[in-house]
Amino acid sequence: MNEIKFFISFDENSQIIGRFRSDIHGDKIPDFAVEVDEELFNKTIVETDGEWKLGFDKKITKHSIMLSLDQVKTSKFWEISAAFTETVANGFMSSLNIKLDCSINAVQNLKSLYDFAVLMGDTKLAVVDKDGIEHQNIDLADIHKLLKEAITHYRALDETKQGLIAAINAATTPEAVAAVKWS
Repeated sequence: MNEIKFFISFDENSQIIGRFRSDIHGDKIPDFAVEVDEELFNKTIVETDGEWKLGFDKKITKHSIMLSLDQVKTSKFWEISAAFTETVANGFMSSLNIKLDCSINAVQNLKSLYDFAVLMGDTKLAVVDKDGIEHQNIDLADIHKLLKEAITHYRALDETKQGLIAAINAATTPEAVAAVKWS
């Protein structure tokens, strides 16, 4: 069995333009590509906090990219927003042991079902949880409780997000921005 070899190609500005593996690309690897070990090959994919360049000495090094404070803040804002969205999408376990989606749309849908049941004089309702499991014959008082829990959970997450955004906006250094974390 042939040993797998790893290669990286660079443009005229010594920046990476391609990565190649002998087991995938075979004889299609450009002649000007530089052979590297697997560890460096993988680092150039994973470590994106700088620019990987080929030096005159044919050594590959990572150069830091200096971002402005506003750029660092924007990046952190999107990171916090994505964490908020993911946390909302994951749902939460209610006091009735039903995993609920607490997104605005899910809460509005449950509220509409509740309102229709009240209008029709129903006393029980079926609820499909976050995992697609249907829970039958839930009293409307419990549905009301689920709605309050979902809204409370969403609001707590949103307050956390807003507090973190305020911390990002108040930060005066990139290090202070980096310290802001979704937990």
